[in-house]
Amino acid sequence: MKKTVLVPMLSVLLSVFSTVGINAQKANDQYGFGDRAFLIQSAVDSGKSANGFWDVPGKPGKTNGNLSDGRLVKKWLEMQVWQREKGDPNDRLFTFSPGQGGSAGKYSIKFARNRNWGVNYITGTGKIEARAGISFFEIKHIARDRWKIYVKPGYVICLDKGSTKNGSKLVVKPDHNGNDAIWVFYDLATLRSFIPASTAEKKVIKQTLTDALMSEYAMGQYFRHVDAQKFTSENSNSELQEWLNNLEVKDQWPAIYNIIRAARDNTDTSAKRYILKAVAEATVKPGSGFIENTLKSAFQKKISQEAANEKDAASKKFIQQISGKF
Repeated sequence: MKKTVLVPMLSVLLSVFSTVGINAQKANDQYGFGDRAFLIQSAVDSGKSANGFWDVPGKPGKTNGNLSDGRLVKKWLEMQVWQREKGDPNDRLFTFSPGQGGSAGKYSIKFARNRNWGVNYITGTGKIEARAGISFFEIKHIARDRWKIYVKPGYVICLDKGSTKNGSKLVVKPDHNGNDAIWVFYDLATLRSFIPASTAEKKVIKQTLTDALMSEYAMGQYFRHVDAQKFTSENSNSELQEWLNNLEVKDQWPAIYNIIRAARDNTDTSAKRYILKAVAEATVKPGSGFIENTLKSAFQKKISQEAANEKDAASKKFIQQISGKF
């Protein structure tokens, strides 16, 4: 297949080093929540009524334990659901903040207008409380505008007894597929339910794999959006592996890294696995000289970070295999 020069070697070296510094400081907002304020409603009543919105008991700033602005809190209050109120009080609006380090891939759930407070899972009691502090949760997109919130592997935030009656508490139960375990996030600015851009803007890829490999931009779009059936059909003769094997070092290493990053954003898990498996089957070329060996180490570090942030076990394994070849 035709070779393509993607990025000059020295430019890649500078880019990778600068990216390492930036990523060390900036958390990854994988779903694109941004700085939005959200109302959170149970899927039980979403689109049906104004019931089932997350709330803290009492009046914000006036009730002990409800965003009481630094006063001594004698009792932390448990999160509950309530019918939506006019004006959307401060204890009804939330923002999702991505974690870093050991909390990478997770989000804290803070109050949008008073971010010194947040939603907490209390390990000893299993309660979900509003506290002057934060816990980190794994937030999982299920489909369309539906979400689950995991306090730990296999355990999700649910409605108590499946009820959206005013005052019903948020509780933790083993993961299951009922609507009592599913939530809808409403963007306060638009009052529309939030759908991740990667899903809302899912594209039908018209170009072929061969076409996509002719430019860095097209390649990224292809591996980010292609479905499993299309990729496996177009890579039936290991075209991707062959293309990577034919590239020179200065083009091969950036190509591998860019494909990994694009594939990790693909919402078709099967497609992601097939793509990463193909890359893992390619032969990573050795470097020579100070610049190439320094660059090789930088790519190995960045690919290891991609593996650490990958949640799908099979995909993680393939990325680790690729990293091990550098």
